Amino acid sequence: MKFKRALYLTHRWFGILMCLVFFLWFASGIVMMYVEYPMLTEQERIRSLSPLEIDAIEIEVSALEKRIKPEQRVIGFSITSHLDRPVFHAQFGDGTTLVMFADTGETLGPTTESSAVEAARIFARNSALGAAARYLEALEMDQWTVYGGFSSHRPLHKVALDNPNGTIVYVSTSTGQVVRDTHTWERGWNWVGSTIHWIYPMQLRRFPDTWVNVVIVVSTLGIIAVTTGTVVGFLRLRTKRRYKGGAVTPYQGMQKWHHLLGLAFALFVTTFLVSGLFSMNPFGIFDDSSSPQPQISRYEGGTLQLSGLQDALAPLRFLVGDMPGVKELTWHQINGSGVLVAHSIDGRSVINMTPAELLARVTQSVPLFLPQESLVQMERLEQFDNYYYSTHNRYRPLPAFRVRFDDEEKTWYYIDAVTGELLFRSTATKRVERWLYNGLHSLDFQVLLANRPLWDIVVIILSLAGVVLSYTSVAIAWRRLRRTRFSGVGVRKTLRASRNQV
Repeated sequence: MKFKRALYLTHRWFGILMCLVFFLWFASGIVMMYVEYPMLTEQERIRSLSPLEIDAIEIEVSALEKRIKPEQRVIGFSITSHLDRPVFHAQFGDGTTLVMFADTGETLGPTTESSAVEAARIFARNSALGAAARYLEALEMDQWTVYGGFSSHRPLHKVALDNPNGTIVYVSTSTGQVVRDTHTWERGWNWVGSTIHWIYPMQLRRFPDTWVNVVIVVSTLGIIAVTTGTVVGFLRLRTKRRYKGGAVTPYQGMQKWHHLLGLAFALFVTTFLVSGLFSMNPFGIFDDSSSPQPQISRYEGGTLQLSGLQDALAPLRFLVGDMPGVKELTWHQINGSGVLVAHSIDGRSVINMTPAELLARVTQSVPLFLPQESLVQMERLEQFDNYYYSTHNRYRPLPAFRVRFDDEEKTWYYIDAVTGELLFRSTATKRVERWLYNGLHSLDFQVLLANRPLWDIVVIILSLAGVVLSYTSVAIAWRRLRRTRFSGVGVRKTLRASRNQV
């Protein structure tokens, strides 16, 4: 078989196989521009918490420390509210948690149905989502909770709020907190948005390795269909010795539009498919060569210690009147020094250090990330850059410090300028991934995002072009399959007639 013939047949049958997938990918991508996968954002979580009653805290942090096993490594600690009561909440490196009521010292056990309903009712009240809550079921996972980050919270309690939005919340068995909320319109649009676009049905996504392999294979098939089609398109294009009537294409009707649109948007469709493949990090091509954990541990000063927290909490009893909107207190370390942060709807603030003291602590500790390497620059960001920015499913606060090192991986760290917490690590490899995946797939360049609706216009035009091109593919494929089917029927009838004559 000649090369050209093989090329044409490859494009034809791979196109037939993938045309409907292409159509669904482009159409669902438009949906995802405005309705992303359900997520309880950081702002929504803070808003849903009851105001923290500092005066109600009767138990010292040492009471919780005594219940921590020697092998448990504390990686996070907060004082928040559960069922309108203050609680100490310790998070460990193995994903488990320990929750203690700070008014009585009682340890929180597995969340019951009645407690889940009450937690959902308080969530609804504080979020202005109504006051009624109705228990539905306990489950391991469903379409909206398949993400692996919920593993430590399973099984989940599913509770309906019975409001006009059709809100359903999921309550953690281990912490008693609402960890996800969804609404009727959000669920509906996601069935035709993220579920299709990511090939994300729960029945497949619950097996992560299988899901990754499926996406890689389907993306690869699509790339083959598009690249062979692009080559065929240029082979059949004539701009000098034109076809009959001065046409640049030999095709008519739907095939003509498929040919011309395919060439016009070949680059966009190809980069869309290749970047989608890159989202799966095939063969680990975007893996870093070193682990960030030792670097982060040096900046933080090792395992989180709670010994200084009680002293930091003591002055709060005299500041209750000045802190009416505080919803949560968190505790983290910078080079072994504890930092107490108050969180409210209006933002966050450090309680036990002045801004100048915090800046000095951060500045002194930053070189510890990579003590053997040169610190190139530390600068304060008031606006997002091309690598550090917020999306619906990823909250990134401002202002932030951007720290650059001259190590082999060209490591950058982003640090919260208000609290000193580490926010994000970026290496040269990850920055390449950012352009080859996010950049080419979502076109989330700051020049577009900062000037919306420019981003919307560009992405919608390109996506609609993909939809129309895919539609021509579906129409041509349907015509080809019908012709093949009827041809096959005709051949079978001829063979039967011949046998009867014999």
